[in-house]
Amino acid sequence: MPVKLIKYLFIFALVASLFSCRSTRYVPEGEYLISKAPKYEGNLALDDYSLNDVVRNQPNQNLLGRPFYLYAYNFGRRIKKDSVDKGIRAWLSRQLTNDIGEAPQLLDTTILKQDRINIRNAYFAAGYFYPKVSYRIDTLGKEDKERNKVGIVFTIEEGTAYRYRNVKLQLKNPQDSAFLRAYQMPQSAIKQGQNYSHDKMALERSRATLALRNAGYFTFSPSMIDFEVDTLITSPQERDLQDSLNVKWIDIYINVTEQPQPYYIRNVLMEIQPPGGFETAVKEDIITFNSVELNQAIRDSLHITERKLSPTVNLRFKTSKNHIKRLNFNFLNRRVLVRQGERYSQDRNRQTLQRLQNLGMFRFVVVNYQPIDSTNLLDIRIETQLAKKYQIRVGTEGFSNDIISTNLPSVGSNIVFRDRNAFRHSEFLELSLAGNVGLYQSIEEENNRALFYELAANTRLNFNRFLIPFPVKADLSQLSPYTTLSANYRLESRLEFNRVTTGGQLSYRWNHIPFSDQAVSRLTPFFVDLIDVRNISDAFQEQIDNLPLIIQRDYERRFGSRIQYSFTYQNYGKNRIRPTYWYRTAVEIGGNLPFLIDALTQGNNNDESLNDNLLFNRIFYGQYLKGSFENKWLFPIDQQSELVARAFLGASYTYNNTPTVPYESRFFTGGTNSMRGWISNTLGPGRSSLSDFISSGSVDSVNLSLLAPGGEFILEANLEYRVDVWSYLEMAFFTDVGNVWFHEAERTREQLGDASIIALENLALGWDAGIGFRFDFSFLILRFDLAQQLFAPDLERGWVLGNPEAAESKRWQLNVGINYPF
Repeated sequence: MPVKLIKYLFIFALVASLFSCRSTRYVPEGEYLISKAPKYEGNLALDDYSLNDVVRNQPNQNLLGRPFYLYAYNFGRRIKKDSVDKGIRAWLSRQLTNDIGEAPQLLDTTILKQDRINIRNAYFAAGYFYPKVSYRIDTLGKEDKERNKVGIVFTIEEGTAYRYRNVKLQLKNPQDSAFLRAYQMPQSAIKQGQNYSHDKMALERSRATLALRNAGYFTFSPSMIDFEVDTLITSPQERDLQDSLNVKWIDIYINVTEQPQPYYIRNVLMEIQPPGGFETAVKEDIITFNSVELNQAIRDSLHITERKLSPTVNLRFKTSKNHIKRLNFNFLNRRVLVRQGERYSQDRNRQTLQRLQNLGMFRFVVVNYQPIDSTNLLDIRIETQLAKKYQIRVGTEGFSNDIISTNLPSVGSNIVFRDRNAFRHSEFLELSLAGNVGLYQSIEEENNRALFYELAANTRLNFNRFLIPFPVKADLSQLSPYTTLSANYRLESRLEFNRVTTGGQLSYRWNHIPFSDQAVSRLTPFFVDLIDVRNISDAFQEQIDNLPLIIQRDYERRFGSRIQYSFTYQNYGKNRIRPTYWYRTAVEIGGNLPFLIDALTQGNNNDESLNDNLLFNRIFYGQYLKGSFENKWLFPIDQQSELVARAFLGASYTYNNTPTVPYESRFFTGGTNSMRGWISNTLGPGRSSLSDFISSGSVDSVNLSLLAPGGEFILEANLEYRVDVWSYLEMAFFTDVGNVWFHEAERTREQLGDASIIALENLALGWDAGIGFRFDFSFLILRFDLAQQLFAPDLERGWVLGNPEAAESKRWQLNVGINYPF
């Protein structure tokens, strides 16, 4: 039996088995199954999502609109043998009923009455003081098998919301003007004209507490604020005005019941424990000091120069003598924002904590506060522990490379050496070696899978500051700046050729919001790579000589340079509590460095032309502009499922006689993280297929998986419904659309053909859909996605299913990947 038929039969049998169980099969006599989510009639102020949070009578969880987990429970009950508690059938029954399945959610009238009260309370909290809430139970079916299914309908008459007419602050000591300024009443979360709201009152407590603690009031707490509401409007004129405007007015008084004294910082001590903690150090080796206690003799004995600890530093330090040489105390002092003699500030303490945590040289950072009895003084102790300076990690990994054209993921191993404090300023040094082996279809035998391998070496040095040639007086540490220097080497060995890439880059990263990754910029002003294709076999060289010039250049020596900038804005999160988003805009300009070298070396090495895109007459380069925009949205359905969408749009353009964007900077689509119905990077360009680039009669002799022309424009969108099924198993139902194209330049048209050019008649998008299984082991997510092509641009009729033209080639794809596709 064909594998494709077996696949569809298995999926059909699984779904049919689970969905064949009647949902009310195991509902006890006289009980009722809640079949639908509650309905809310008449509610205008609150949305259904908010009301569902307070209503406990809810139906069973749905999967694709069906109570999948109830079906699983019923199926487990159905296959169980009452007299046997062992064996496969009993084990499967327990898994379905206890772990995967969900027992019928039955109507509980006692809870239903409480639900009615909960809805009233929710409206009261929103300012509707006298709502009327009633409910009715609807029988959903007339047939005998449906009579014990019900739905719940709540009818709500919310009435008129009460609004704040006056908002007043009342202090226990009104003469304390400093406290009044610190409270910052103009910033209050409660405003005149707003609806009465419990949420706003809670927000005001939090806001005022933070403002006061930032002003030094260390002992102030939210419990010191209460609210008094006055609904009595005695003036007949005001009552008439309320009736005419259909509003209700109230006055609210914010009462501060206690006004403590502000606290000042007496001492700040920073404890820096060795990696094993103080208990692992010899007691005599632990030393507590500050700069004024160190005379020259002590400095010399401890090797603490002024470059490591300036006399102006007023922090005290406690650490081990053996680790003093690893530390630069001036560097640490600049990251501690709390100072002796200043007022306590919660924000400065939080920022100090974040700055020290971001360094990466500490295992943990804890800030402790100790009030001094009978005073308004405070001692602060910053407790830290050094991470191990050196770290060696050996493991396995799945490589992800957008321009490797094999469908199955590469797997391999790596060894990484890390130094978390290379030069005593928390510099992060990483040296890594990695190797992996991949599979692709060989050209000698149709059913023979051949191996290729990759070896990679990378050096990365990360600084927690900007490395720039001019001084900056401003304190930028709150923006978490990073400078990264890196160099890399990569060898890709195939049957047909070897590809060697050598490169390096300088990049900067910073936050736009202090201590937050919500808005992040990345700038790479210097990025170069030299790509050399070697050891091309004679047979493969003969084949590529007959390919379009653009693809031929992909197998020549190339020198690339680029300047990149990207901006990311997100509130991305894995939780399913609220919708989240992720946006990234990126721009890139490339090829200007080799062009400049080419211009300055004219006349050398017989190179007389700036128009041939050849450096020293033998190394190709290209000049181009490139921009892209990508976004992702996560919409939670409930705590077990979410809808995830992604869109990606990119365009590039060449200049200065460059025929196409270089291979490394083009757009590609198809593969495990893209269009999952196609082999990696093989969709498009346009209505073309890879066989269109091969001369007639030689298609069978060329390994098509090696040809990945990509494109200069890309449009791609993905939609995925993810749902937790059982323990670490998650399912996904997805669909992808997208394609790539080349620019409509005359020389490009001659090389690739009209079907590859971005034009109205070529704007056909590939379309696939499929089902995925994800195994979440917390430390990684192993993913299996089975995708079926639905519309293929290279087919004359386009549609795949039922198309005799599509039957000649494989039009479905099994993808194996690590982590989520997007």
